[in-house]
Amino acid sequence: MVLVVVGVLLAAWTAVIGVGKWLVIEDPLRPAAAIAILGGKMPFRAMEAAEIYRAGYAREVWLAGPEGAAEHEPMKKMGFSPYESDLYYKVLERLGVPRTAVRILHPQGVRNTREEIAAIARMLRTSGGGRVIVVTSPTHTRRVRAIWSRVAWPLDELAVRYTRHEPRELKLERWWEREEEKGMVFREVGGLLDTWLGFPMVLVGR
Repeated sequence: MVLVVVGVLLAAWTAVIGVGKWLVIEDPLRPAAAIAILGGKMPFRAMEAAEIYRAGYAREVWLAGPEGAAEHEPMKKMGFSPYESDLYYKVLERLGVPRTAVRILHPQGVRNTREEIAAIARMLRTSGGGRVIVVTSPTHTRRVRAIWSRVAWPLDELAVRYTRHEPRELKLERWWEREEEKGMVFREVGGLLDTWLGFPMVLVGR
């Protein structure tokens, strides 16, 4: 009995330690109908999406819902005011994506990842279907896939990719030691639980 209890405790501790890295997933790149950038973390997610676009994996880039004050400083360094109405077109143009290839999705009331994914799925359906490459931040990737499986297309129509351009390196193997990593892990685990339970929580944030 003691060995069983010890084994359960060790398994639980191993799961807690490993949850930070477990949150990060990624799919191989294949040709797609579009590359969709989830809101927030601009211009870092846009930088990843632009690289995928320039590599020829899709002909369009979709922005599901641009936002964010945290991203203003790097935007200023690129020579843009973060309050320009067509800022995101300009950022992507600077990164090699022509304005004619960009669609900005602004459905009424899009407030969180679930609504962004639903908007992307609607656009994909309207555009004739296919595959979409969704670009987000590393710890957000597993939740994106879980939400997609609930509200959107079959999983084989989704490729989740994370940006490699965020300036701060994450230490997910010891996520409990730094406040930013702790916040990310708690937010994403909470979001995953909400997704698995069928969205009982009212989540306005991302």
